Amino acid sequence: MISLRALRRKIRTVRSIQQITRAMKMVSSMKLRRAREKAAASQPFAQKICGLLGTLMASVSGTADAEQLFSAHPLLSKKKGNRIAVVVITADRGLCGGYNSAIMRKTREFLHANRDKEILIAAIGKKGRNALVREKRELFKEYNNILGSLQFSGADELGEDIMGLFLCQCVAEVFVIHAQFRSAIQQPVAVERILPVTIDDIAGEKRDGADFIYEPGPEKLLDYLLPYYVKSNIYHMLLGSLAAEQAARVASMEAATKNAQGVIDALSLQANKLRQERITQELSELIASGM
Repeated sequence: MISLRALRRKIRTVRSIQQITRAMKMVSSMKLRRAREKAAASQPFAQKICGLLGTLMASVSGTADAEQLFSAHPLLSKKKGNRIAVVVITADRGLCGGYNSAIMRKTREFLHANRDKEILIAAIGKKGRNALVREKRELFKEYNNILGSLQFSGADELGEDIMGLFLCQCVAEVFVIHAQFRSAIQQPVAVERILPVTIDDIAGEKRDGADFIYEPGPEKLLDYLLPYYVKSNIYHMLLGSLAAEQAARVASMEAATKNAQGVIDALSLQANKLRQERITQELSELIASGM
């Protein structure tokens, strides 16, 4: 039978763990708020890029050069080949519930569905990287500590790499597997194709056209805007992944804190019963010795 001293030691241990999980929840809550603030701050830039592309498309649509302009651009044109690239975004750390597991499950489904193709895999986050290496998957690129101190420069580096792969005809398509932040309790995993950019993507941002004269020309404007459009989408995905990770960690640490309290209550009840039994036994012995 467990002793009262051992029970009290267990209670102290669980209470220490509870303090850690409570502190981690608070830290993750602050990081979640910062990620959402960054996402809100990046919206004007993304909206401006989309607005300019939409205005450009509306301005040239219906002209003789419109189809050639959009179909001939290297980031818009479809590539031939059986090779694709996929970027898997996971967390660098655990203790975030089923966040990393859900992303890796979606990754395995994607790899299985495209098993007839040659797939280049890039990993963002140590958890995904380690899981892929354990499964003997060859990685063409690893990105470390991008999410830890996320800035647009991280999206810029990733964007340059994948656009370089696409433009040199190394891959026909580029996909990103990542978690989306919907709410504190919803972080669905999505597979999104980011290259080639489709006309429909830009058409979704189409605006009323005006009779603009472009200098040096709409081709140069597309050359300048489309890379920023791709990088802006990547940055949005990274921010969403970061927010989803922190939301999952907040929920996980909150559940752990509540579970720890349940264990403390159960151990305290057991300790009180044991103490009461000991007191009753001592009283019985005193009464018996007095008689």
